[in-house]
Amino acid sequence: MPNTAKNHQEYRKSVCFLCFSKSQRKLTSNLKERCQIILKEKINFNDDKVPLGICEKCRSCLRRKESREDITLPSLYKFETIKLRPETRDSHYNCLICSIGKLRHNGQMKIEFAQSSATRTPSLTVEKRCSDCFSIIGRGLPHNCTKGTLRNNLVAVVTKDPLASERIAALVVSNKAPSPHGTVRLSQLYGGRMLPVTPSSSSARQLFSSNSSISVKDLAKVQANTGLSNNGIKRLAATINQSTSQQIVEKNYAIKFDKFSKQLVHHFTSSLIQDHTGCVRTVIHCKNFHELKNEIIAMRSTSKNHIVKVGIDGEGGFLKVTLGIIELNHEPCIPPAKINCTSKVFKDTGVKQQLVIAVCEELQESYTNVLQVFELIKLKDQEFVMSCDLKLANIICGLQAHSSAHPCTWCESGSKELVNQGKLRTFESLEKNVVTIKMLFILQYLNYLEKLWF
Repeated sequence: MPNTAKNHQEYRKSVCFLCFSKSQRKLTSNLKERCQIILKEKINFNDDKVPLGICEKCRSCLRRKESREDITLPSLYKFETIKLRPETRDSHYNCLICSIGKLRHNGQMKIEFAQSSATRTPSLTVEKRCSDCFSIIGRGLPHNCTKGTLRNNLVAVVTKDPLASERIAALVVSNKAPSPHGTVRLSQLYGGRMLPVTPSSSSARQLFSSNSSISVKDLAKVQANTGLSNNGIKRLAATINQSTSQQIVEKNYAIKFDKFSKQLVHHFTSSLIQDHTGCVRTVIHCKNFHELKNEIIAMRSTSKNHIVKVGIDGEGGFLKVTLGIIELNHEPCIPPAKINCTSKVFKDTGVKQQLVIAVCEELQESYTNVLQVFELIKLKDQEFVMSCDLKLANIICGLQAHSSAHPCTWCESGSKELVNQGKLRTFESLEKNVVTIKMLFILQYLNYLEKLWF
């Protein structure tokens, strides 16, 4: 046991620099560097006001912090506040460090750590507020639950966070419907005139220049390529006008679009016919096939090198006749990087490009019925390619059904000899035997039944 008292330098080694309690070991040079890295503080251990020891508790906390555990370390004491007394004749300072070093191993001294602004934990206060008017609820506080109180309280709460204020303002401006000129009018806090706000150009508005305009023909192209209904196109046009500071779609687009969609209505009419069973049927059909065909070709800007296809079908309870204009030797241009809504994306042979020129409900597929429909649309003496199934092919050629003795549309082969090709049918052979078949046995004259209509 030493006979002399410890001096200030010896007491520095027996005090923990972090928590200012009795230490169990001295700080080594390696441990000093690690402590500064972990605490992210620059500590001058050569200063006499800084202890040079560390306790086991703080050493364990530093080790866990170095392992990236979520742990809170004690705040560093402000060493500059320690006052060193002048050295006396007994060679010790009698300062704070010396006072702690003189304590027994289990002795404690109450020390107040002055926390810095970076490490100080902000005080949390819980405020109870009304869910209707957002007023603070408490004993002795007035509570006037009105809409005016709600607005004032919301303003007071929101102004505490500038970012929240901006987000709420942006939400209100974006959700409120603008005027036709693109101005949004907002109610002011203390009343008065409405505050006009003009939102800046968005990405949707930048798609259109100030002089650009969307015509009714452009809307018709969009409808053809997207399959939107008339009401869908009108809603699209209204949305485009609302997304821009000025009206991009031409004025009175709804009325003009209705007229544009009915520009072929003068070519169509309705007629009554009597089918082969004696029932009267209503047929909706074009008045003149030749005039309608020429107008369609002009509207689509089709080249002279094209064919006209007429299709006929009786499925679905309707007998339908369609018109298709197909360009020949059409070399498409290099496709663009992105297909825009006004480009030609449907093939001429597709169903989107077909036009119904005659339709009748519950009209059966028979020679008499088909002949009457063809006469209504004035299809005789016109050049076209017929598209139909084999049943209608026999009907158009004036032949019996495929259950007859000579069912083939193209040759005169018998039903029991279909493996072998028979003599090919010609328009001349059909016309030659059409009268004879009425007088002699049908099987002998190879299935001829009706006179050719063409």
